[in-house]
Amino acid sequence: MTAILDLAALGIGTSTLLMFGLMVVLLLTGMPLAFVTLLMALVFALLGFGAIFRCR
Repeated sequence: MTAILDLAALGIGTSTLLMFGLMVVLLLTGMPLAFVTLLMALVFALLGFGAIFRCR
């Protein structure tokens, strides 16, 4: 399960497409841009750098 959620293992292109797609989907639901940006930053920071935080 952790291999699926490990964004560090994905390439930069795949991560960018995933981030852009999720941002478009959330904006199309009617969420304000500020909340979408905050949510995207939190999700991708925790999934991308989560391995660093787990090691400490």
